[in-house]
This record gives sequence, structure tokens and C-alpha cells, in this order.
Amino acid sequence: MSDLNDTNNANNTNNRNRINEENHVEEQQERSAQQEVISKSDKRRKGNPVVVVIAVLLILAGAGIFSYPIIMQSISAYNQNKMQEELKTVILENMQQAQQEAELTNAADNLSADETATPSPTPLALQDIQVTEDDASSETENADNMKDRLLGQDLLGLIEIDSMNLFYAVVEGTEKDNLSAGIGHMTGTAAMGEVGNCVLAGHRGGTYGKYFRHIDELSVGDVILLTDISGTEYNYIVYDMFIVEPDEMWIIDPVDDSAKTLTMITCENNGTERLIVRARIQE
Repeated sequence: MSDLNDTNNANNTNNRNRINEENHVEEQQERSAQQEVISKSDKRRKGNPVVVVIAVLLILAGAGIFSYPIIMQSISAYNQNKMQEELKTVILENMQQAQQEAELTNAADNLSADETATPSPTPLALQDIQVTEDDASSETENADNMKDRLLGQDLLGLIEIDSMNLFYAVVEGTEKDNLSAGIGHMTGTAAMGEVGNCVLAGHRGGTYGKYFRHIDELSVGDVILLTDISGTEYNYIVYDMFIVEPDEMWIIDPVDDSAKTLTMITCENNGTERLIVRARIQE
């Protein structure tokens, strides 16, 4: 009887061990299956390394394509601003020199009031003002050739129009050499800030710069700043824009007896007409 019990106990023990081993094997298989599922999920999340690299490269390439115009525009704006500052320096240096020369001339000659009176307007038609309507290019505009072009010119001051990003020297005369140096003041018309009609003419773009290329983009209320060689500033406010025929000379006449008016002239419609911008001084 004792032997039978021992045999049964041994069998029970073997059965328990077998069951435990089977359970252990099943647990291992289940863990392996779970790990395989997790591994596949991770791979799906991580993706194929080659595909990931290609995707990243495509994203970077796309970003580069879209950002290239912005980068180039920033570089161009920087270069234009730098050139503009160099041109301003040259013009201001010439203005200072012109002021010194004017003071020396006045002191030496001791001119009378009659001798220094404003001359009468030169009898010429608007077609005689040598404005042209060329393609504007600022590639050849720089401080060095600005110095050369201002040599021999009667520098009166400068003109600034922020809304056009315009900054040019104002010289006396409206002949070809005058208008290649800057914006020309029509001889015989009012000086900057004086009662009467101050008439300025400029190319509609040219070899050495834009000049009045974008003058048609001005709006009523825009400010035009004129500065004479003594440093006195005059703010003119745009109030009218219109087109005339080249032989219409009335536009250089004073608007009225007490008005301080600025009239800017440039070409329109391939030089067949003249675009006129009128502004009055802001007291």
C-alpha cells in the first residue's frame, strides 16, 4: 500500500512538472509573439531608414526652393541699401562743397540784390527738356560714377521720396548732361521753398539709375522732401497728377501769386507725352 501511494505521488509530481513546463513554454511563446508585434509596430513607426532619409532630403530641398527667392531678395535689398548710403554720402559731400564755394563766391563778389535776382524762365517747350523713358537699371549706378557725373554740375541740393525709395542730387538745368547727373531744375523757375513754381525734370529710368521711373506710383498725400545746399529742408505734399502734351508750357507757370508749388516732369507713353506731378509746400 505504501508503494502504491509513493507511485501515485510520483506521478502527480511528474504531471505537475509537465504542466508547469507546458505553461512556461506557452508563456515564452506568448512573450515572443508580443515582442514580435511590438517590433513590427516600432519598425512601422520608425519607417524604412532609406525612405526616411529621402523624405528628409525632399523636405530640405523644398524648403530651399521656397526660401531661395526670399534669401536673394534680402541680399539684393542689402546691396541696394548699401549702394544708396554710398550715393547719399557722395551727394552730401558735394552739397557741402557747393555750399562752401557759394559762400566764397558771395563774399568775394558782394553781389547786389538786383544782380542775384531769379532769372526769367528760359523760353523752351517741354519737348526740349531732355527727359527720356528708358529701361531703368541701377547696376551701373555707384558712388564712383556719381562723383564723375556731378563734376562741373551746379548742385542745388537733393530730392528724397521715401514712398519711391528715391534719393537724387538736384542740379541746375535740364539738358542731357544735367539729367544724367540727377534731377534737373528748370532754369528760371522758383528755387526750393520759394514762392512760385519750382520745376524739376527727370528721366523715366536710364543707364545710371531709376530716376523718376516709378513716379506714377505716387499718391495724393505723399511727401517729397527737398533739401538745399545750406541744409534747409522743404516738405512738399502731392496733390495732383496728370498728363500733358510736350508743347504745353502753362505747367511751368506759377499756380497763383502766393503759392509755393513743386512741379515734377517726366516722360509718358514712350516719350510722346509728359507726366506731371504737382505738390504744394507744407508750411
